[in-house]
Amino acid sequence: TVLAQLVNVGSMPLLTRIYTRREYGVFTLFMTLTVIASIVAGGGYPFAILSEKHEDSAWGSLFVSLLWAIVCVIVMTVVILTLNAVITDRSSEWLILCQPSFAFLCGAMVFFLVFYNALYYWLVRHGSYAALSRNRVVGALVVAIASLLLGWFGAGIYGLVAGAVIGRAAYSLHIARQAFKLKLVPTCWPGWSTVFRTAFENRQNPVFLIPSGLIRRFASEIHVIFLSSFAGIEMVGALGLCRQSLSMPSALLG
Repeated sequence: TVLAQLVNVGSMPLLTRIYTRREYGVFTLFMTLTVIASIVAGGGYPFAILSEKHEDSAWGSLFVSLLWAIVCVIVMTVVILTLNAVITDRSSEWLILCQPSFAFLCGAMVFFLVFYNALYYWLVRHGSYAALSRNRVVGALVVAIASLLLGWFGAGIYGLVAGAVIGRAAYSLHIARQAFKLKLVPTCWPGWSTVFRTAFENRQNPVFLIPSGLIRRFASEIHVIFLSSFAGIEMVGALGLCRQSLSMPSALLG
């Protein structure tokens, strides 16, 4: 974790020379939206991976998480594209995220957040903490390199957003590779009967874990929403940079 944060903080002097505070502000709004949406897209099913007593049920819960996430991402993308088509007032900075290009990036980010979360709990279930540590370093390096390269070639705000999506995809694919390398995953599809059974057994997860997760996440992100409405997008960008700078001492203390 500390090495990953060192990469994040070490790349900041270069990134802040390439990207403006406004671009960081839009990026902070993007991350706020996708993290909140990932609570719904996760459905609380990744927690079932830890709580299941039998391995086949835990394996089924992982696929339930992914299938639920795919459905939620499709719905979210359609909603964002619909908002882009019907809303004519473009004064709010949040509406930047309703552009078609951002809609698909939001969907990809939310899916990879859920995908990573499900695999994270799967590796925790099997006690593979060393693999998780290596994964964070690899992901942080990919995010930094992708953001720097895209910014260098003039991608603007899309550089930060696409860099984050590419990084999260790298997190997910690398952790999946680690799970296969360590032979921690079955080599076969669990079967629809197992998937439906685990979904039914954990049907209370979305009912209780989505509302509680949304309340917790809104409480931690409400200041971003207020700042974007009253102080402007550049202030949100300054806040995002400040939070990134504080992540290093937080990791050391944690």
